[in-house]
Amino acid sequence: MAGEWSGRTLKSVLLQDGRRWRWLAGKIASLWVVGVAIELALWVVLALWTFALRHWWPPAAQLGWGQGLRAALPDVARSLLVLALFAALATLAAVLTRSMLGTVLAGTFVLGGSMALSNIAFTRELPSYWVTGWMRFHPAALGPPFALWNDKFPPGVPYPGATVGVLGVTGLLVACVAIAGVCFARSDVLV
Repeated sequence: MAGEWSGRTLKSVLLQDGRRWRWLAGKIASLWVVGVAIELALWVVLALWTFALRHWWPPAAQLGWGQGLRAALPDVARSLLVLALFAALATLAAVLTRSMLGTVLAGTFVLGGSMALSNIAFTRELPSYWVTGWMRFHPAALGPPFALWNDKFPPGVPYPGATVGVLGVTGLLVACVAIAGVCFARSDVLV
């Protein structure tokens, strides 16, 4: 979307179909589909890598396919909501900055800043806190699954639960879509 603004093709696209909310929903949905496709591709690569590792270093006890899927599919299902949030954040950044570089920098600032601030304070109001709770990432001290996102919260801040996580992630997703939609519907596209 930011590329269409930078490349000055957005006006032509909107002349063909001027329903901006529908167009915006299509952009968010396409980013989400690409995110899911990348996740599935990584799954295939990891499955192939597992075969190679088992050949080189056979484990004493092997986890069967059924057990592995039962262990991993809940995480994959939860990740679909997080991917939708990231797609909405990226689209919002593109609407606000109208440039590819601005979109990348804004996304990096929001996600990186959220993780950095979680280590200092205000953790309950940040996306990293909600994603940690929804994805059920645990600190390494509690055992697997290990924290892949953020596991160092200031003293006195409880570890986030799934309910807090889903409410925060869903609320932020709705807010990003609403803000992007209102800003895009009101923006002047004369470039």
